Amino acid sequence: MRDSCERRFQGLPNVEIHEGYGLNIPLPGNSFEYLMSNLALHHVPPDHKANCAGEMVRVLKPGGRLIHADVFSGVPGPPEDPERTRDIIERIVAKALYSLEHGAYGLMLGELNSLPRILMEDGEHLATTGEWAEVLKAAGFGSFEVIDRPPVGLIKIVCGRLEG
Repeated sequence: MRDSCERRFQGLPNVEIHEGYGLNIPLPGNSFEYLMSNLALHHVPPDHKANCAGEMVRVLKPGGRLIHADVFSGVPGPPEDPERTRDIIERIVAKALYSLEHGAYGLMLGELNSLPRILMEDGEHLATTGEWAEVLKAAGFGSFEVIDRPPVGLIKIVCGRLEG
């Protein structure tokens, strides 16, 4: 994903792409006005979300903005909760069907293949937008906007602004 991003933004002087780990971002504090995470933070285990949010706050300048685009669940709870499980199955199948309908057969297969890992929380930890908003607010983000992207209800963008 990083290689694809580097090719897409190659030559733009105001874009920097760095490899790192969300719990220890290898950059100095107050480095950025904007921070973008795209389909990555659902890999952060629940017990590490606060540390990850703290790192994002650390590298953002006061008043900086985070764009957190990801797959979210619509129902909080433990992995074995039937209501949460049904919600996740419906969301992933909707995403797979959306991909199929838009000519992305391989992507559709990948999405369906990921379903067991998501349900077992095997490197995939879907949270609700509200759960992430709470963690981000505790870390220092002050205001949020949630934007639905197709397929509606699955892909969301949580935009947060640092206080100060």
